Amino acid sequence: MSDPTTVPPRRTTGTTLAGPRALSAISQRLTRPLMRKRGLSVADLKADWPAMVGPDLARLCLPLRLSFPRGEKSHGTLTVAVTSGAVATLLEHRNRQIIERVNTYLGRPALARLAFRQGGITPPRPAPPPPVPSPAAEARLRQSLADLPDGPVKEALGRLGRTLAARDQR
Repeated sequence: MSDPTTVPPRRTTGTTLAGPRALSAISQRLTRPLMRKRGLSVADLKADWPAMVGPDLARLCLPLRLSFPRGEKSHGTLTVAVTSGAVATLLEHRNRQIIERVNTYLGRPALARLAFRQGGITPPRPAPPPPVPSPAAEARLRQSLADLPDGPVKEALGRLGRTLAARDQR
């Protein structure tokens, strides 16, 4: 007979709770089957937008809406929100290149044209200036890097050292 004072082993279902997860990861997993019924979705485009157009352009524009002619799944129009009219002009000049990149990424001729809507996206903030270490820290850094040959590794280590030295000053 079993001992009444022992606790029976706990049954597990195979799932573990790893802590908080990003809502976007959960929502994409839940909505993707629903969106798949309708074909290509703007959510898919938004998730992969930087890979399609590059990180520089992705900071300045964002896909808003994808529409197709009645009864078709190709030759659609992608409406893109832009930060300013200047960005819309830049994208208009790169129109064919962007359409080609998106269609190549998707593996089919999904887009035929782009439409732009100004607003709906905030312009990116300029990057803060790099921290400046004290002259003594800069001298120590130069001395520690003196034995390394000139090249990209030495430059990268120098940038890292300056950032860490400036952070330690705060």
